[in-house]
Amino acid sequence: MVKKKLDSNSSVVNCVTKSGGEIKAFKEALIFDNFEITAVEFFLADPIDLYNKKIITSCNGNNAGNPYYTFKVPTPTTQTIENPLEGMAFYLCADEAIVLVGLTPPKAKYFSYKSFVFSIKKEGTLYKTYTSLGDTINLMNINTMDLPDGNNPFSMPVIIVTTADKGINARVQAAAEVAGYDRKIMNTDIIPSAIAKMGLDADCDTFSYLNRTAMFENLSDGEEYQNNSGVVAFRVTPKTTPELDPYPTPTMRIRGTGLTEMDLMLMETVDQLRKAILDRYATYTSDELITEVWLREGYEYIQTLKDGIGVSRDTSYLRTTSFKLPDSPNDFLIVYGVNHAATNKCTYANFITYSKEILNGVACVNSDQFTKSAESFLPGNPMAKYLYVWKIARQSSDDDKENCLKVPMDDFANGIPLSEEMFIGFRAYVEPKTQIGPAWQELIFDRVVKFSK
Repeated sequence: MVKKKLDSNSSVVNCVTKSGGEIKAFKEALIFDNFEITAVEFFLADPIDLYNKKIITSCNGNNAGNPYYTFKVPTPTTQTIENPLEGMAFYLCADEAIVLVGLTPPKAKYFSYKSFVFSIKKEGTLYKTYTSLGDTINLMNINTMDLPDGNNPFSMPVIIVTTADKGINARVQAAAEVAGYDRKIMNTDIIPSAIAKMGLDADCDTFSYLNRTAMFENLSDGEEYQNNSGVVAFRVTPKTTPELDPYPTPTMRIRGTGLTEMDLMLMETVDQLRKAILDRYATYTSDELITEVWLREGYEYIQTLKDGIGVSRDTSYLRTTSFKLPDSPNDFLIVYGVNHAATNKCTYANFITYSKEILNGVACVNSDQFTKSAESFLPGNPMAKYLYVWKIARQSSDDDKENCLKVPMDDFANGIPLSEEMFIGFRAYVEPKTQIGPAWQELIFDRVVKFSK
């Protein structure tokens, strides 16, 4: 454990952040405490680009238009096995940590940080699980200089320690404090070692990490963050193996408030909206698609060894049944339902078009765009402000361009070819009262009707 403060005249004192801390002084304090430090790349990951380059085999249901950052962790020299997933996933020992130091994203509807178990080895077989290891550190619960009053979690200094061990976390945070960082900005991203098998052996689990962001208030600020986040990340490994003091599996936040959108008397209005839509397009053949729960809780995927494609507890995930969409003005979909952000069941919501095969999100509409979109179907209805209507097509006509989402037909992951089946996915991120994704049973499910002639 670090026992003394570093000399303030030391040559390593630089890189001062808003919290008063110094990156090099932080690293020196860790070295003083007998840690080895390895640089980790914190980079902007584009799932579509990674798929097109054949680095990944699926786009993992990417939230289209919303950036992801992740870690690229070099393989340590002590690791005797190859990591075929290097750049996407990494091995981590129970006495190690990955440390992130920098500023949070600029003002946005949402951001979060979380570790995932990417793959699990069982009886010689490698299973991709890519599932969350519990609750995220998000904009509503993160420790920064301005919290816990919650006034401004944006562009604020932050330290996040990803580790399974209480003692390692305490030593890392003590070193940060020695370097001048305020305890108020320190956060722990816990990997529960009772669930995850840690180590550098072939039968150990691999991990990954995501910093999610969505809907920057100022596009130029968002672009600047994406081009230069200013975040520093590194791996710390004790030179002497300590006695482990593992974290227990954290208690998770409970989804739901007991107040459903049905309680808000919206079900009857949604049914009225359905009738108005069918009446407007009465000359077309209609096929009402089924909407169901798409992704469930992360720990289910660990137990069933199925692919959670980066599931987060900060949102609900719904999806429709699959279909094909021809390139014709007589073939289109109408998406409609409750604007969950307007009912305060989430911070923001969206719907996205996906290819069934590679799960590439290529076109998106978010809840900020939903305003007044249902009023022409329900003129004078005071509940219309809580609803939305949108068209999805391969091409749009002059009279529907404003509320029409075009699905590109590009090959690879940039579009959805006409020969491919697709579906619509729905998200509703972070219910303000719970600081976690809404319970799907408290939502009126979004609906889709496919029209054709």
